[in-house]
Amino acid sequence: MNDSPAPAVNAANTNADQRPSWMESSPWVSGDPLRYPLPGAEDPWGKCHQLVKDYDEARCGRWKDELQNLLIFAGLASAVVTAFAVETQKLLQEDAQDTAALLLARISAQIGLNASSSTSFTPLQTTLTPFSATRQAIRINALVFLSLALSLATVLFGTLTLQWIREFQRKDSLSHTDSLVIRQIRFDGLVQWKVPQIVSFLPVILQIALLCFLAGLVDFLAPVNRSVAIIVGVVVGLTFILTMAATVLPAFQSLYYVVLFPRRDIAQCPYKSPLSGMFFRLFFAPFSFFLGVPVTRLDHQLTLQSLARFVNAKNWADYNHIWKTYTHTTADSPLVWAARTFSQNLEALYAIYHCFQGVDLQTKWKAYWRIEALPQDPPLFIGNLEPREQELLRDLATEGIVRLLTTDQDSDSFTLHHLELYNRITASASDFSQVMTNPDSRQWLKNCKPKPPNTSWSPVNPARYYFSA
Repeated sequence: MNDSPAPAVNAANTNADQRPSWMESSPWVSGDPLRYPLPGAEDPWGKCHQLVKDYDEARCGRWKDELQNLLIFAGLASAVVTAFAVETQKLLQEDAQDTAALLLARISAQIGLNASSSTSFTPLQTTLTPFSATRQAIRINALVFLSLALSLATVLFGTLTLQWIREFQRKDSLSHTDSLVIRQIRFDGLVQWKVPQIVSFLPVILQIALLCFLAGLVDFLAPVNRSVAIIVGVVVGLTFILTMAATVLPAFQSLYYVVLFPRRDIAQCPYKSPLSGMFFRLFFAPFSFFLGVPVTRLDHQLTLQSLARFVNAKNWADYNHIWKTYTHTTADSPLVWAARTFSQNLEALYAIYHCFQGVDLQTKWKAYWRIEALPQDPPLFIGNLEPREQELLRDLATEGIVRLLTTDQDSDSFTLHHLELYNRITASASDFSQVMTNPDSRQWLKNCKPKPPNTSWSPVNPARYYFSA
């Protein structure tokens, strides 16, 4: 019988002999206390439960707001279509007044004929042609009553969906662990039974109902008055064209400006609706057959990579992420916008400033480029600079940010900070571009100079804070 160690034991001993130098001599085995545990959290189950509750409340709140507004508009649309349907349904029935008038006309003609003939009596013809609704009357009523049915269906399913969401959010007196388990059961059912898709599809039903009603309205006016029908038809036609344009533009813009002819300076189309989302997915679905085509040229490979992102996009959140990656949008853009928008709020400006201080140098430099409104894209040479040069660029970018923050704000603290930054930059380099060792940086920084703050309004004496290098 072989008494040699098992292969697993030999492997473990070999690995123990090859441990890195920073490990202790004794092996780390399962069951021993952790030497580097993660910091603990107070009431972790409660925190996880609260995070999930916040997520559900935000998502279900959006659904409820959308459905409640939808129910209001669907109710108004149903009332309007019902009043119109009362009139159009008469086109499908024989008018009793017209029938009586026709009979009276025939009686009158018969009496006149008998009076003029003295020798013979002609019997009265009372047989009428059977009534048959015209094709136009059938078409008008089909559109109008279809519109009414779709509007009422929107109301019905909207009410049901609100009840489903309310039941999903029902709070039970359970522990955090059991609450999370029950919530996950409800959430999985919500997703697998397509409740989010139903919420997105209900506005589409109402839009189809409105288009049917508008088409029936134009058809109804055509035999009544041609001029009125033309005017209403033009408005309805423009409405239809603009609706279709808003539906297809996100997909067409993505294909043209991102996949086929890339441009990074184009703004994302904001026309995102459930209808345009459905068209977006249907539009890019056939392109999945081209993703497996082997290509050798680099530009073709990049085109297929961009196309694959849109083919795999499942919702507008994926769409936004694709645009964020494609346009290289970073935190500088929202922070510069916030600084210009909330320029009268000093507390907001302090928060925005510290947000700028927390971003990396490349993002801060892009913000400076945006503040100075320079026409070219910001240069990407930050990684090739020495530490001293990076600190100088950091101070220059911070000076530009402070200058932006104080455009409409008079603050002693900002003024002193601006003075300090200005002194630091000017004392470090009289010609800012000449201190850079990188030739690309010297070329880009020729016109980048700090600007002193405006102290005409302030009691601060700027002379106290200036010093020579």
